[in-house]
Amino acid sequence: MDNYFDEIGEFDQLTVNDYIPGQGIPPHIDTHSPFEEVFVALSLNSEATMTFKSAEETKHISLKPRSLMIFSGEGRYNWLHSIPTRKFDKVNGLIKSRRRRISLTYRKLRSNPVCACRWPRMCDSQNKEVAVDENKLVGEGDEVKLDASSSNIEQKHVYDVYE
Repeated sequence: MDNYFDEIGEFDQLTVNDYIPGQGIPPHIDTHSPFEEVFVALSLNSEATMTFKSAEETKHISLKPRSLMIFSGEGRYNWLHSIPTRKFDKVNGLIKSRRRRISLTYRKLRSNPVCACRWPRMCDSQNKEVAVDENKLVGEGDEVKLDASSSNIEQKHVYDVYE
């Protein structure tokens, strides 16, 4: 892990999200071009289950309070991730009520906003279908239209995902 942080330097962008029970995040892959490969998400206050989906498989990971999820490589560029919209999660056979959850996501803007990753199907720099409308994300062959209400980079590439 030290290698990742040595390569990209310090994060320069922070997104804070406050989720009440029942709120989630739709399936998405964070836009490739504006941010470096590595970003991290710190989950605070309440547990929630995050779902990761590739073309071949689905995985569910319990995000415990104070857990840090590091996104990089294939997991960052090629797997959809989401948090289902619900008030309860099943963890190790137990039903757990969600409480208010705070998510802190740290990213670094690319100095050259062109991504040359190995996953062109999901890459807005390499796939014109993804880049046609900056307010759309591609996943599982379907485009999800996202609301846009601000013109800054954070709104376009971060907040819209959570709407």
